[in-house]
Amino acid sequence: MAMPLFVYALTGDDKVRDTTIGIMHCERIGERFRSVGIFEDQESVNRRALARLSDVIDRQFSSLTVNRARIADFLAQALSQR
Repeated sequence: MAMPLFVYALTGDDKVRDTTIGIMHCERIGERFRSVGIFEDQESVNRRALARLSDVIDRQFSSLTVNRARIADFLAQALSQR
């Protein structure tokens, strides 16, 4: 079976916190997956929450609008490796 790719839309501190908790839970139960977070605007996120997320997430993009092409390329490549 292919390894799942979890894609998170990160719009603020609460989403970042919930994403961190979700990833940590999946790791704890032994789930194998890859994760990517796409921020609406990473600069608006609390530094402490961002630091915690950075410890557990595989890939992140700081802004949806600035990184549209990179995100599309990353997702295409990640899905083709499945």
